[in-house]
Order: sequence, then C-alpha cells, then structure tokens
Amino acid sequence: MIAFVAQDMGGANLVLHHAKFTKENKKIFAFGPAKKLCNLLHLENYLTVNPMDNCDLVIAGANFQNSIKTSDLLLKDFESKGVKINGYLDGWEFYQKRFTNIIVHNYLVTDEYALRLAELYYPSKIKLIENFYLNQVRLDLNKLGLMNLVTVRNYVLYLTQPNILNIRNKFNFLHNQDCICEDLWRIFTAINPDHVIVRDHSRLDSSECIKNFELITNNEIEKSSASVPLAHDLSKCSIVCGPPNQALYIAQQLGYKTLSTKRLPDEWMGPNFMVLN
Repeated sequence: MIAFVAQDMGGANLVLHHAKFTKENKKIFAFGPAKKLCNLLHLENYLTVNPMDNCDLVIAGANFQNSIKTSDLLLKDFESKGVKINGYLDGWEFYQKRFTNIIVHNYLVTDEYALRLAELYYPSKIKLIENFYLNQVRLDLNKLGLMNLVTVRNYVLYLTQPNILNIRNKFNFLHNQDCICEDLWRIFTAINPDHVIVRDHSRLDSSECIKNFELITNNEIEKSSASVPLAHDLSKCSIVCGPPNQALYIAQQLGYKTLSTKRLPDEWMGPNFMVLN
C-alpha cells in the first residue's frame, strides 16, 4: 500500500497526479490547498483514525515554509513507524531547505534540470521518474483536440503566485496584489495581447486587482483559478506568462511560448525561460 501525502500546491500537483496514474493500492492524505486538487482529480481523500495501516511506502511533496504543517506531522508519524518516505522535489530552487526534518529514502525528480540540481545535494538518493502532471495535461489537451494545435491568437494566460507566502498578513496581501498589477502592466506593455486570462494560485484571489486594472485601462480580463484543469486554460491561449514553476515548464514542454515574470537568478539551473520585459 502506498500513501500519497500532499499539502502545498507545488508538490501536490506532482504527488496527486502520480497517485491518479498509479494502479497499486493507495491511500491519499491531502491537506490545505491540496484538498481542492484531490477533488478536481476525483481522488478519495483518506483522513482516517489509523492512516498508517498497511502502508509500506510514502510519496510526499515538500512544504517550503518555516511553519510545521499538518502533512509534516503525518510524515513524522510514518517515519516513526519505519515506513520509507520518497519525497518530490518540485521546482528548481532551495532544495537544501526541503524535508529538513524528515529522513527521505529517495528524492523524486521529473526532469533533467531537477536531476542535475538534486545531484549537488543528494547524489546517491535520486530517482528520475515520469512527470505525471505533464502527462495529465497532455491527455486533457488531446481530449480537447488541441494537442497538435497551439492557437495563433494573441491570447495570454497569466499564472499568479504569492511573492510573500504568509498572505494572512495585510501588508503581505497588499504586496502580492501590487505584484499582480505590475505583472499585468508588463504583459499589456510588452505583448499587447488581444485577451488575458488570469489563473490564480490557490492562495491568491486577484478579483479586486483585476477590477481596478479594468477600470483604469478599459481592458477586459478573464479570471480563472487552480480549481480549473490547467489544460482548460491553456486551450484558450498561445502565450503563457508566470513565475518559473512547474505549470510554466509544462506549457513550455507542450510548445507554448513562455515568459517568466520573474528574473532568473545568476545561479539558476532550471529550464531556460525567456523573461518578460
């Protein structure tokens, strides 16, 4: 029995899509933002009294924050029972800060960039596996009849992401809203799109920002969210802008023009994204 454990969306997209594709017996433990993704993928979320019964392997996503989260506590419980934990490394930064309090048996990566970076920190504990998230988006686009056709319309999909993760703080909330407005200005200035879709991160709501931007610029903006399949939003666009994360990488792999809204650091070892001016 495999236990899949997820909470933050970065790791959850990899963990829960892996769970969807696996044919082995499994239990899924999704917390926080990952619960919505669990529902979207039609996976049953097992939050039982004795969740560790019969589980001999855990596949988990990392939580990149200083606070201890519910999924971290569950992983410690599995660890105390001697269950092996395989941990996904999502993204291409800060690997040394992942799973800091957990003994990981193998680190799972899904692309050559992550593999090279992980080898710097965990040279003997890395497994390169399929990107099940990418596989699912490709399947969804196939169902829409769009796998071999990226529309030529000048439509932009903008992926939001918190610049400051503690969004409950009012200052941080306002800072994130300012960053969204700044990115929208850059998109309209650099690309002059015919249409923009804003796909919100699970921890963000850009509604007020979009409303103010529309009033100032007379540009109509379509709003979407992480509760909608990524392929649904990709099917409407030819250009994807956003932070250098897994969703932007998937769009790049599927042939979309991709632009990072963040400057890539000098030591960047991830995919070669062009940067939005």
